[in-house]
Amino acid sequence: MLSERGPDSGALRGCADDPRREAAEETAVALLRDLLPIVDDLEAALKSAPDYVEEVRRARLEHLYRSFRSFLERWGVEEIRPSEGSQFDPGSHEVVGSDPRADLPEGHILALSRKGYRRGDRVLRPAQVRIARGAVAKPQDAG
Repeated sequence: MLSERGPDSGALRGCADDPRREAAEETAVALLRDLLPIVDDLEAALKSAPDYVEEVRRARLEHLYRSFRSFLERWGVEEIRPSEGSQFDPGSHEVVGSDPRADLPEGHILALSRKGYRRGDRVLRPAQVRIARGAVAKPQDAG
């Protein structure tokens, strides 16, 4: 049975080939994927909240965000947050754009657009990134 303590509690222990365990894992993954946009929204609200927002309201929002992050951690969910200049990984990244860059090798990450999440070896949502592509050569004068 799924509990707030995470996937390794209670009836989920046992043989990895158990169909009930596999069904529970698929249910957990579906639930976690559905919760990720809520975490995104909370992060965006915290970043965009003006300084004059009532201190109590901001504290409540921060508490809610920390609660969601704690929930995800208990369930083994980790962020995928590639750094600028790191190699693109098609297994955990999704390209949302590219720009010509001479200072980075083609296929390396320029910027993170939206962080991704994984649970163990399973990607729940790939990180969305912009990557470098080869610099466009300028045409030479034929003169």
